[in-house]
Amino acid sequence: VPSPPSEPPTPEQVRADAADLQSAIGDLAGLVAGSLGLSELLTEVAAFAVHAIPGAEGAGVTLLRVDRIDNMVEALAASAPFVAEIDEIQYVTLQEGPCITAALERRTVRSGSLGGEKMWPRFGPRVGRLGVHSALSLPLLLPDQVVGAINVYAHDKDVFDEYAAELGELFARPAAVAVHNAHVLAQAMALTAQLQTAL
Repeated sequence: VPSPPSEPPTPEQVRADAADLQSAIGDLAGLVAGSLGLSELLTEVAAFAVHAIPGAEGAGVTLLRVDRIDNMVEALAASAPFVAEIDEIQYVTLQEGPCITAALERRTVRSGSLGGEKMWPRFGPRVGRLGVHSALSLPLLLPDQVVGAINVYAHDKDVFDEYAAELGELFARPAAVAVHNAHVLAQAMALTAQLQTAL
């Protein structure tokens, strides 16, 4: 049975959500990549995503290499243990799920009933059995590449509507830049350490 269309947000809710989004983007801007390791920075971005997207109970941020489907993940972070468990199922166990679809197809993906989701016939039922039914996955896009993706989850069904997806996309744009810059810096620091060792 299709769920009834969700009520449009009230003006008060729109203002509150806009304030949350602005605060989360401000937090992104305040991240200083050099003061955090890559995994710590990704964890912070995941926490900011939960704050920015209405209905989110947990989020994960993944740094991906879309040219390698057999081993896409370069780095992974989660705002909550249940998210880490779901992302382990998605990337390691099954290599199937909303984040992989979002990254490969360069588009926002959402589901309000993972247990019955036909798009991911192995991932959906497995995550539904964990009591998580809604997912919103946002690719982290730069003009010439996919940097990774943000996965946002909620336990209830039909949590993420078009409005939540729009706010998520507004958050994902600056998040892509922050994640990319942190990755570039981490690679540069690793190369510097290798050169120092060689010398």
